Amino acid sequence: MIGQGCEFDYSGTQACKALMEEGYKVILVDGDLGGADLHLFFDQIAPPKSLNDFLSREVDKLEDILLATPHENLKLICGGNEMVSLANIPFLTKEKLKRHIRKLDADFVLIDLGAGTSYNTLDLFSLSDEGIIVCTPEPHARVDAYGFIKNMVYRKLQRHFSKDKPIKGIIEKFAREAGRRTGRIQELVDLILAQDTRVGCEAGDLLDSELHDALMVRQEEDKNDNQIIEVFEKGYKYRDRVIRHAKVVVNKI
Repeated sequence: MIGQGCEFDYSGTQACKALMEEGYKVILVDGDLGGADLHLFFDQIAPPKSLNDFLSREVDKLEDILLATPHENLKLICGGNEMVSLANIPFLTKEKLKRHIRKLDADFVLIDLGAGTSYNTLDLFSLSDEGIIVCTPEPHARVDAYGFIKNMVYRKLQRHFSKDKPIKGIIEKFAREAGRRTGRIQELVDLILAQDTRVGCEAGDLLDSELHDALMVRQEEDKNDNQIIEVFEKGYKYRDRVIRHAKVVVNKI
């Protein structure tokens, strides 16, 4: 399962094309709740079925709203804009949607997410086995992409340690104060380690296993292919144990 944030249109369609050419069965989900438009790329001006039908309980399963496309190996789940509350669905409704996405019968499920860092976007992104963040080289786009990664870390830790009030308090305070100034997740891990070594290592394992593949790619002709051209965030080790891998920008020609 692949969750893709920021710029989806070109890269998302190219990913679909590449997977289909390899013979994989692909389902494309429009997860931009309240701002869905992916159906327009498939000439579905007024889709007969959409997430509205599932979230309003008119159908029981996501399979019931799958739409065919001109490509045999590609099915589409359209988002919906008809429900006023769709952009702010209740927590339990979102959890139900996530469970049903996991049950979809496909080799790959690609989820197109909306812009920003709302809980809907972050939680659907965290659902993926591989999260891809795509942005342009402009400074503001890179800042937005890094902000997404940073907020993804906060959300992941907050949910994982939701019942540990001291640790949750450290995370929330860091996000409000030091995180806004520097955004260095290493400092947050240090604070958690100082509070509780075991929990700090657990936080490191969580980030290592689920977020260390979050990379950015740029094209610079004067650099070699696969060359690291920028260290976005340094890695972190604790007693020879990798707590967090480095976040880097890699050149692709």
